Amino acid sequence: MKRRCSLAMALTANPKIVFLDEPSSGLDPVKRRHFWSLVKKVTEQRAVLLTTHLMEEADTLCSEIGILTSGKMRCVGNSIYLKKTFTQGIKIQVVLESEICSTEEFMKKIQSKLKGVKLLSEFQGTLILTVKDEHSLTGSNKSSSDQNQESRLFKSSDNTSNSAQSESEDEDNLSEQKNHGNKLSNIFKTMSQLINQKSESLVDGAEDGRPIVKDWSISLGSLENVFLNVVRSYRE
Repeated sequence: MKRRCSLAMALTANPKIVFLDEPSSGLDPVKRRHFWSLVKKVTEQRAVLLTTHLMEEADTLCSEIGILTSGKMRCVGNSIYLKKTFTQGIKIQVVLESEICSTEEFMKKIQSKLKGVKLLSEFQGTLILTVKDEHSLTGSNKSSSDQNQESRLFKSSDNTSNSAQSESEDEDNLSEQKNHGNKLSNIFKTMSQLINQKSESLVDGAEDGRPIVKDWSISLGSLENVFLNVVRSYRE
């Protein structure tokens, strides 16, 4: 009640800017969701600057997100941009018919269709894969302002002596990344083909002609992953 009362008090004078520091800390999940709906209404008519350690809160409420490490702003952008830039790419979860298709066999199939697919984890026929979306890669068709913004990310302000060398390394990394980019439509098309693909032989008495994929889902990396990757990079 004190949290919501504090928000009401902050809005009584109808300010143009509202500062909220850890506004939903200590609230239970139901009250937190209700509080978030109130904050969303507030943002329709005024600017809100919110600090939080709860990544779900930032993902839900914020149109622009900045991550601070050691007192310095390390990156700024909307949720989708940060997820594409600072995570390993798109995550694909696949549930295999393990009786008729092994993990090795499935990886050969999907790697022949998509570039740069990596297996993160495997547990009882459930695979977690990552693949780079080509739209998450820095391209030459971006505006100069976008390029300048991205060039500032993950660069220390006091590390200027090796700028020429770092730029050449960035170009090498960019050319390498371009070879591992995939259109999102191709990812869906590939998974659709694999879902409809039937087993060609009997394995351990399994019935022939069953689909090799039971279920699958696709998602971006979480904002939690973004935060951990940025913080880990600077702490190292």
